[in-house]
Amino acid sequence: MPESFIGIQNENEFYSHHYLAEIFGNDIRDATARWRTVAGEQPDGARTPDQSLRALVRPYLQFRQRFSRERSHPTRVELQRVWYRQILATLGYRFDPHNYRLDQDSDEDVPVLLADGVRHGAAQLLILGAYDAHGDDEDPLALRPHPVQYHGEAPPPSAPLEETWERI
Repeated sequence: MPESFIGIQNENEFYSHHYLAEIFGNDIRDATARWRTVAGEQPDGARTPDQSLRALVRPYLQFRQRFSRERSHPTRVELQRVWYRQILATLGYRFDPHNYRLDQDSDEDVPVLLADGVRHGAAQLLILGAYDAHGDDEDPLALRPHPVQYHGEAPPPSAPLEETWERI
C-alpha cells in the first residue's frame, strides 16, 4: 500500500508512481534520521529542520492575523517581509531584499528577497515575495509585482507591473 504524504502533490507527474509509492518514504525517513543525528551531536541542542519549521507555527499564525487586518499596502508588505526574514533564516537563506535587474540590457528591475549565486550578471537563485494585494489567496505566480514592493525612491518600471510573476 503506497504511503500518503500530506501536502505533496505530484504536479505534471514529475516523479514516477514507483518512486512515490516505494522509495520516497524511505528517503524521507533516512533524511530525518540524519537530521536527528547531526542535531544530537551539536553541543547547543540544535534543532532539526522539521523542528525549526514547526517552531514557526505560532509566528506564522500571528503574522496572518495581523496581515489580514491591515489595510495599508506598505505596512502589509513590511509585515510580509518580517515573516519572510524568519522563514528564510529557518531554511538557511539570507534575507537581502532589493531591486534586481533580470536583463542586463534593460533598465527594468523586479523586487526580490534574495538574488544568490550571481555569476556573470545572472543569479542562480531568486527568491521572490509575491504580494496578494487583494487578499484573494491567488496562486503566487498569477500575481503581479506591486509598486510598494520596490526599494528606493525611484518609481518602479511600468513593464514588470503589467506581467505576472510566472511570465517574468
